[in-house]
Amino acid sequence: MSMRWEIGMAMGSSYDEDGYLGIQYDGEGEQDSGVDPFETHAIAGVYSRPMDPGVDENGNPDPKQAAQVLVGIEASGKGHIWPMEDPRVVALLPAAQPGERFFYGDTGAFIRFHIDGAISFYTTDQGGNPAGQKVAMRLAPDGWSVDAPWGRMTFDGNGFYISVAGGPTFDMSAMSLPAPLDQISSSITMQAKSITLDAASVDAGPGAGTSQPLVGVTALQQVLAALVGVIQGISTTLTTGGTSSAGPVAIPGAAAVAPLVQTLQTLIATLSAPGNPVGLATSVTST
Repeated sequence: MSMRWEIGMAMGSSYDEDGYLGIQYDGEGEQDSGVDPFETHAIAGVYSRPMDPGVDENGNPDPKQAAQVLVGIEASGKGHIWPMEDPRVVALLPAAQPGERFFYGDTGAFIRFHIDGAISFYTTDQGGNPAGQKVAMRLAPDGWSVDAPWGRMTFDGNGFYISVAGGPTFDMSAMSLPAPLDQISSSITMQAKSITLDAASVDAGPGAGTSQPLVGVTALQQVLAALVGVIQGISTTLTTGGTSSAGPVAIPGAAAVAPLVQTLQTLIATLSAPGNPVGLATSVTST
């Protein structure tokens, strides 16, 4: 079947009554269509409908602001059309390196296949507009990462890391280090103004299945116990104190109150130490 080929400008697109997409091109030249929409074809797996063209200072369709189309016309006059690149969108994309591929949308968002085997997903917080801030994910042979205005997340051979802009962080280290540095490998670190563990107990230590009370709960129990002791000491003081003709009599409860107060003060100081802003111990120790 003989076919005449040419490259034109997409003047507009529409669906017919059967739901098929057709594209009208400047078949008469001089930015003039003069022809009905042609049947549109798409490369397998990629379906697109071009944007309408922009206009020049005279109000005419501008080839510099319009998607290109590949047109094939049979001898019978039947036309076929394939959407091609739009210079308005290509200008938003980064320069391609030899061997790279892009799948992109008309807003400037894209999927990029890098020559090193990595795959990037890119948009912005303004829908792909370059004036916005980057929102991107990269899948690479050595790991993956997510980068956005509100934080960053990475997962690679060093571990799993999350940071929220101006907020908490989560570090799960998977480093394999020689002794004695192995003491800091395979660790989990969480940093925040407040950390809540909604559980009655946790499993800790090398003995799997050994359930331990949450340290914060234990510390709180100790504080309460110390308070009870202080109150009991004061109560004893109030009920056993007195005087004699020789002068004041030693109060039996006073000796018990002093160490209880000291214990309470030590606990409060420990729970209020730097790095423990919530006022409770943050490590779990297995027995």
